[in-house]
Amino acid sequence: MKATSHIFATMRGRVNGIVYTANQFANLIGRQYVIPTNPNSPFQVNARNALQAAVAIWTGFDVDKHQLWNDYAVTTGWTKGGRLLFIRTYAFIQYLINRGLQAAPIVVEPPSVFFDPLFVIEDAALSGAPGTRGVAFKISNIQPVAQRMFAQPSVEFGTSRYFWKGPWDTALSSVTVVAASTSEQLEFVDQNWTPGNRVFVRMRPFARLTTPNTGEVVGTDLIFSQIVQQTT
Repeated sequence: MKATSHIFATMRGRVNGIVYTANQFANLIGRQYVIPTNPNSPFQVNARNALQAAVAIWTGFDVDKHQLWNDYAVTTGWTKGGRLLFIRTYAFIQYLINRGLQAAPIVVEPPSVFFDPLFVIEDAALSGAPGTRGVAFKISNIQPVAQRMFAQPSVEFGTSRYFWKGPWDTALSSVTVVAASTSEQLEFVDQNWTPGNRVFVRMRPFARLTTPNTGEVVGTDLIFSQIVQQTT
């Protein structure tokens, strides 16, 4: 659809089942209105509930606590303000609790220490009976406190894929506790994977501080790739 009139060029919204908007070139576009699907899967419901809880907690904070989180955001290099930093931190831990993956205390007070870097990833050989297919890597905790590492693999891709573009395999997600200054091997096994193909892994660490508070420090996502192995 093309319209040259200034009346239609500024048209927005829905009329008779057609939604009018503009693209990045300021051209008017009309699309049929479609009701979005809402599968209400258990994972989706857990994530939605976690976000709603985080927003509700933030809304109940007073001005001083808002400022504490804004200040903490500046110290960590987070550029989107204390509100979004708190919501992503709180919602992530609440999501894990909702799924029964861990029972960590919820962050309310902002941590005063931010660890960077948090851990090191190294390749490792897959264990298991002959014919086992999967990916394996070693997590080295280089901090003086124990960390819980949330990890989640993607679906498999061919060897030509060097960047991640979804989706994640939510069913294979896990939480691994790595003691201070130690290493743990983590493996994801899927017999449907093809040896030699590429799987991306998303990791996010969080560590409990004993001083100056008992809050959680949540690190930024790290996404790296692994080649599918098969044991012999």
